[in-house]
Amino acid sequence: MYRSQEHIVKLQAVTLGAKLLVLCPSDRTLILLNRYVLSLARYDLNFDVRDRARMIGSLLVGVVQNLLEDDEEREDQGGVILRREQVKLVLFDGKLGPPPDIGVIREWTTMSQ
Repeated sequence: MYRSQEHIVKLQAVTLGAKLLVLCPSDRTLILLNRYVLSLARYDLNFDVRDRARMIGSLLVGVVQNLLEDDEEREDQGGVILRREQVKLVLFDGKLGPPPDIGVIREWTTMSQ
């Protein structure tokens, strides 16, 4: 089922899993879900999905220890490890919601076709 999905759906699944895990990092089910989704995305054919999974996995290192199986390799790479509050800012802050009047946009797009 995962293989047949569009790449945008895969990107959204990776991002949604990360957001849920940041909100509740002690939930074992969410940890397992993220581990599974990130492992699927790691070997995806689309490079955007692979890059997003790599980025999200790197962000979540500071939220949940041992999220990925290859954490020993990550320690050797160095770099900054963000705290949970910082990761929450990266994933949630500055994101615009839907416009207040979505009906106007729908009318405009149907008129232009």
